[in-house]
Amino acid sequence: MVNLYSQVVCTNLADHPDLDLNYAVDKVLATYATEGLSEESRVELAHRVLEQSAAKSCPDQSGRVAADLTE
Repeated sequence: MVNLYSQVVCTNLADHPDLDLNYAVDKVLATYATEGLSEESRVELAHRVLEQSAAKSCPDQSGRVAADLTE
């Protein structure tokens, strides 16, 4: 499942170079069961998932993801 998600992340990053990563974070939060976590923990989890997905499946996008998520 994570492999498939990583591919989806990378495809979206490649197909949509202006993709708002905050929107992607919202999608991750809607997809994964994060009930019971604080909002800060939920966002941290989403950032980690996106960063790991990019690092694994499209390392050329890792810098973009890291930079966009820190803004």
